[in-house]
Amino acid sequence: NENPVEGRVSINIPNFDPKLFAVILRYIYDGSIELEKFEIQDVLQLMVGANEFGLVDLTEHIQEFLLERKELVKEHFFLVSRISKDNFKKINDMCDTILVQETFTIFNLPEILTVTQEELLNFYANLPATFDSLSEIILWDKLVEWAVNQLKDGVREDNSESNVNARRNSSAYDISEMNEDDFYTLKKFVEPFMDYINFKMISKNDFLQKVRPWRQILDDSFYIRFLEYHTFNNIDVSSPPEENSSSDSQHFIDHHQPSQDNSLQYSPNDNSFSQPDEFSQNSHPHSPTQQTDNPNPYLSHIMNTMHDMHVFPEHDSNSILIDQSHFNLITQWINHMHGRGHDTTYNFDILTRGSAHGFTAEDFHEHCDNKGATISILKSKDENVLVGGYNPKNWITPEEGKHKYTVTPHSFIFSIDLENEKQPIFSEVKLKHFAILNKADMGPSFGKFSDLMTCGKKNCKFGCKFKQLCYEKLIMEEKRFVIQEYEVFRVVKSKN
Repeated sequence: NENPVEGRVSINIPNFDPKLFAVILRYIYDGSIELEKFEIQDVLQLMVGANEFGLVDLTEHIQEFLLERKELVKEHFFLVSRISKDNFKKINDMCDTILVQETFTIFNLPEILTVTQEELLNFYANLPATFDSLSEIILWDKLVEWAVNQLKDGVREDNSESNVNARRNSSAYDISEMNEDDFYTLKKFVEPFMDYINFKMISKNDFLQKVRPWRQILDDSFYIRFLEYHTFNNIDVSSPPEENSSSDSQHFIDHHQPSQDNSLQYSPNDNSFSQPDEFSQNSHPHSPTQQTDNPNPYLSHIMNTMHDMHVFPEHDSNSILIDQSHFNLITQWINHMHGRGHDTTYNFDILTRGSAHGFTAEDFHEHCDNKGATISILKSKDENVLVGGYNPKNWITPEEGKHKYTVTPHSFIFSIDLENEKQPIFSEVKLKHFAILNKADMGPSFGKFSDLMTCGKKNCKFGCKFKQLCYEKLIMEEKRFVIQEYEVFRVVKSKN
């Protein structure tokens, strides 16, 4: 502020380190600064100070310094985003890009547990529309973990030093010591996030084991609504997600349910749809103890019904390759491609599995032709990687020696690394006239003999080839792999 008497200008920068002020003064005098010597927290303070002093060149220099250090910014994403959002467009744009490209990484930063409610809410509200790697139960788990961490750090009305220190000194939060004030505080923490978690997309077992134990921090009417949905909802099966396209003569001519071949009744992966032998109220790491007395008789009735059921039945897809979280991810991808709401769900009915019906193109067409929309999933023999694709129309078998393309703007291909915490690769079709490749001696194939091709001579086991051409992204760096197992599921839109 300018002093009208002495002609002086004062600049007030709250909590600005005097040592950093000396760094800025030295820059003003000799134009030198060595940002590499400072921690990122100090670099950000210097950027704020330079901006307040009107030092445009220094401000730009610091922004360029940060732009060249994406990994450092990513590691301190929330701090950088918080400081840059109002006055530093280049850095803010960089944070937006990181959020889109590295959402899974950002979501798993330890820093996320220390952000404010406003920051976390902004993060949940602005998750990229095309980002589907975070299943709804993961969003819920992280929210609960964050809320408990806030409580442990003493972010509540009863914030006396003794209470805060007692909570911080505990290596794990003792749920048995939670009181009504704790649950009330947790409820206030999580309430604003409810619109950003689609509880219908949470599997029934996850709802029972991970949401139900926290019913005290949920609004009664909200909880009852989703408890009813997961307890009593009987899904009516409708036709597959068909397309009407004048550019393609295909019709969905077979709407019957696929046969229940006993050879397909395998047990799923341990992490997929396995059911606990008995109900455990402590299945969640932070789960409060079960409350037997509930003031709401209607809620008690529903909960007792759930308890009698012990577990919730899952999709009877019987996959040995993917689990419920992957089906949820695929559901979101399908909804994205068709422009449908997040509450649209599907049944995935298995049509064929290589180890059950065979690995030849002839086997594939025998079980999958004219079944409507399908998801194909293939596993590499040498790596713990899955690739696959969505065909919203029928697979067909053209006459011998010929091939036919199915035209659609709604198909996609993908890859999922089961071993490393990498984001799945989701690739939309960009050349719709070559979206789906049908050929008698080929399995599920996408693109112009290119992007995802399963090929092999007739009656011979096929392998996979990859070359980016008709879809937006290359889904595998390797040009080919041998298929260890594959599954194809008929996709049937549900009536909720």
